[in-house]
Amino acid sequence: MAQRSRSAKRSLSLSQRHHNFWRWHFISRGFYLPSYPGTVLTQATLAFSAATAGDYTITLTALSGAYNGAAIGSSTATVTLFGNVGTAVLTTFNFPSPAVTPGSLVAFTMSLVSGPSLPYYAVTCGSDPQCTIFSTAVETEDTTPP
Repeated sequence: MAQRSRSAKRSLSLSQRHHNFWRWHFISRGFYLPSYPGTVLTQATLAFSAATAGDYTITLTALSGAYNGAAIGSSTATVTLFGNVGTAVLTTFNFPSPAVTPGSLVAFTMSLVSGPSLPYYAVTCGSDPQCTIFSTAVETEDTTPP
């Protein structure tokens, strides 16, 4: 959930629905926020699914300016997926609150540390009605610098 607070800290919930269906992409694709709305990154929540059931360990990395930019921070999380691409499991990545320049482009890449197959992700706001961050996320075909 993108939350507004006086300290400009951001907790991002990144997933996107399209016509009541999740827009799934393999984690080999990336996404970026063209204008980051805060000054630090505390956490990001993504929706994941997979065609093969099992435990998946995924690393999410935030990069400054482009997919080949300086690393802002990385976080690794493990999620149990059910082998049904239609079943979303929200997964939270906690960051140690690295500084982010407000209004800067922040790119996100994912890598599979372990798991039985390549999982899918979706960018979402979950149930937060005030979240608007997902509408600004740009999903890309790969992680070629934007």
